[in-house]
This record gives sequence, C-alpha cells and structure tokens, in this order.
Amino acid sequence: MLFIKMEDLKVGMRLAKPIFNKNGVLLYDRDTKITAQGITSIKNFGLLGLYILEPAEPLPPLSEEEREFERFQTMSVFSLKNDLKFLIQNKKTKNLKGLAEDIIKKYGSLKDKINFIQDIRSTEDYLFKHSLNVAMLSALISKKLKIDQPRTLDIVLTALVHDVSHLKLKPNLMNKFEGFDEKELEEVRKSRTEAINSVEVNKETSVKVTKLLTQIHRGLDELYNTKTNVFPRISVDASIVLTAEAYDRLTTMRLNKNPISEISAIRMLMSMPKAFSEQVVKALIDSIYILPPGLCVELSNGEKGLVINENSEDIQRPMVLGFKDNQIYDLGNNKVFKQIQIADVMKTMDNRFVIDRKLLEEFRRI
Repeated sequence: MLFIKMEDLKVGMRLAKPIFNKNGVLLYDRDTKITAQGITSIKNFGLLGLYILEPAEPLPPLSEEEREFERFQTMSVFSLKNDLKFLIQNKKTKNLKGLAEDIIKKYGSLKDKINFIQDIRSTEDYLFKHSLNVAMLSALISKKLKIDQPRTLDIVLTALVHDVSHLKLKPNLMNKFEGFDEKELEEVRKSRTEAINSVEVNKETSVKVTKLLTQIHRGLDELYNTKTNVFPRISVDASIVLTAEAYDRLTTMRLNKNPISEISAIRMLMSMPKAFSEQVVKALIDSIYILPPGLCVELSNGEKGLVINENSEDIQRPMVLGFKDNQIYDLGNNKVFKQIQIADVMKTMDNRFVIDRKLLEEFRRI
C-alpha cells in the first residue's frame, strides 16, 4: 500500500480505501481503478492524497466495523469543521451538540474494544481530524469509567472544541502545538482566552465545558511547552480529554512527522502518572486494541513474531509466535518475560493490522 499525493495520481491506480462524501455516501469503493474524471472529482474534495494499492497487491480485508468507522469520521469531520469556524466567529453552531451525542451513541456505548484506525493528515485538516478522534476516544474512556451521560456529554463537547483556539492564530502557528517561544506562547494563550469566551456564550456548550477547557490548557502547556515538572491538579474529566489528546497526537500520521506505535504511546502515558491518571490510561487500554491477535511485532531479541493471544491483565505480555522457528513465547510467564519483551510493532501504512483470521486460528493450534 502506498500513499500518493493528489498531484501524482495516475489513471488506472487502484484505491486501497473507500471514499465517502460529507453525507456518508460511498463515492468510490476499494479496488476501484480511478479514471481521469475521477481524479478531477477527487481533487475537489481537498484531500492531500490517497492510499493506493500496488499493482500486484491483493485487496486487504476490511471489516464492516472499520468501514463504518471511516464513513463516520468523514461525515463528522465535515460537520465539525463548519461548527468550529462558526464558534470562533461567535456565530451560532449548528450541530456541535448533535455530533457529540452521535459520538456517545456510537462509541460511548460499546462493550468490546475497537480497532482505532488512524489516517494521514494534512496541515489543512489536522485540527479537525485530531479533535474528532480525541472526542471519540474520550467517549470510549468515559464508558469504561462508567461516567453518566450528562458528564460524558460535557467531556466529549470539550474534546471537540479543545483546540479551536488554533483557528484564531496566524497561519505559521495554526498547526504548531509545541515548542513555542515566549512570544508565540503569549499569542497562544491570548487565543485560548478568546476561544473560551466564544465557548462560554455558545448555546450548545455549558459552563462545565469552559472549566474543563481551562484545566486542559494548563495541562497542555506543561506537557508541550513550559515543562516545569509541576503538573497542575486536574479533574478526572479533564484527564480523560488530555489522555485522549496525547494518545492521538502521538500515534497520528502526518507528512511532516512520523507517528509512534500504539504500544510506545501507551508506555509513554504510563511513564507519566502525574500527568495521566492511571485509571484513565487503563480505561483507554481497555477500549482499543493495542497488541491484538494478528499483529506482527518486533521482539527484544531481534526476532519478529505474531501475537496469537492477548494478555488481559497486562497488554505488554501477550503470547507471541516467533517467525524464525515457530516457537511460542508466552510473555505472561515471568521467566520468559525476563528474557524477551515486545520492542515495537509492525503495521500497514494506514496503521491497521491485517491478517487472515483462518490463518491466525491455525497458528493458535500449533
């Protein structure tokens, strides 16, 4: 699978991922060969590029859950983009609360884990895709923590608007999120104050949202800018958004910055208990797949292998089938774990693990 920029698309290339319009209608399915007319049409969507299958590459599996996930993301980003621009102009938002409720309905009521698919982002759509993903993760975490619906709604609304202040910044700062100098940080803080004022008068948000935003902004400053190692005291609700924010930022794919793997991101969050509540990080781990069966991994002994069983008690210690000699490593066994650990994971370009499920069952029977 390759990522091809819009200007480099050629007639006959096969799509690796479906393309939906802002209403969620499927326009081009996977494995579709794009035409000259199709390229012209797709360019009008404002996309940075497309995932393309290589000439002899078979079509990878895509579950209905994953297809719906991508459809919902596409629809929601269009909706959120309009509302955040209305919000920052002190205009009435149209569907901000409705979007939050839809997110809670879809992802705040799930019993099982989901495969949280990331996608490459451009400077034009990073803020909107990031805010949406933070809201979805916040809904998942809130569910695991058994937070009631009114509180969850405030948390998800806060996640949707937590970065809206960046729309008030100059273009050179709009997509910068860390490493500000003092002058830049002053501009960022000024824009945050103005954004909070806009949120405060918006009829679709609440006073609780503005309070959560204030806490989150203090946390973001400590994480990415001031770094005094004196992390501010924040509520569980604010910690949910901050944890989701950090996880998405660490694992997202951007053209100008490589992501880290999900397990590396989780390890980073776990290493900073003052910044990220242990119970919130645990709820995140229980909400999404980190090291699921079917995932290829790199082991600390230099070998590569396949996860064949998760470890529900400690995600870092699954059962792994080594590729070298088909040896099974049970990392849940303390003796084995002292010798071998998961170093990192191997992924497809769209950050999704792909394996034939029947083949996986055969490995499990070895």
